[in-house]
Amino acid sequence: MSATFQGCAGFDSATFEGGVWFGSATFESDARFESATFESDARFESATFEGDARFESATFQGEARFRSATFKGYAGFMSATFKGDAGFDSVTFESGAGFDSTAFQGYAGFGSASFEGYAGFGAAAFEGYAGFRSVTFEGNVGFGSATFKGGVAFESATFKRDARFESTAFETASSLGPLVCAGQVTLSGALFGGPVILSFAARRLECRRARWSSTAEMRLRFATVDFAHAVFEYPSPSRQSPIHSCSTTADRWQKSFLPPRPTPRCG
Repeated sequence: MSATFQGCAGFDSATFEGGVWFGSATFESDARFESATFESDARFESATFEGDARFESATFQGEARFRSATFKGYAGFMSATFKGDAGFDSVTFESGAGFDSTAFQGYAGFGSASFEGYAGFGAAAFEGYAGFRSVTFEGNVGFGSATFKGGVAFESATFKRDARFESTAFETASSLGPLVCAGQVTLSGALFGGPVILSFAARRLECRRARWSSTAEMRLRFATVDFAHAVFEYPSPSRQSPIHSCSTTADRWQKSFLPPRPTPRCG
């Protein structure tokens, strides 16, 4: 049986010693879990948050499951710590979502999630695998100064505005994309620690002062590129080519947003 919270649900600084089940619950007003501690699994699958959902500085010691939840108001997870796996697959964020300075110590899954407002992951730390396959970002998204220590997946991700990865560290990621961005992909100041393949269909790619510590291959479509002051420690090919695994999506976006740019310009 699902629960309905009609007023503000306040659990700030609470400690949940056992497993917590809020599956299919409805929070009709704000839900506040700031600085709360979940000592076991926390399950919010298919929950609906009609007001703001505040999980800032919360600690999840077990698994945190939010699959198919809906956040109609602001979703705040800034400075939260996920010690186990964090599952946000198929979640809908109808307003802004803040994961700035959040620590993901296990698997972080956002596959097929939809961000309809701004999404912030600035200075977030992903220690395990980070999955963003088929995610849709309708507003601007920022991963500035984030750290990806494990693998990362953005295959078939769609950015309807700008995608910002300034000063982001990809320590072991072997690929970034294929992804489609209607605006600009910014990798200025980013660091890639291992061999990597970048696959983008975008209006513009900016990589000022970015650094590649190993080999890099760039598969670009439609993009104007800027590698000013970038550092390549090994020879790295850059070419305009189809992105085969998302070519259907890229073709659709070309008709709507991306006029072909047959010749890349470096400056």
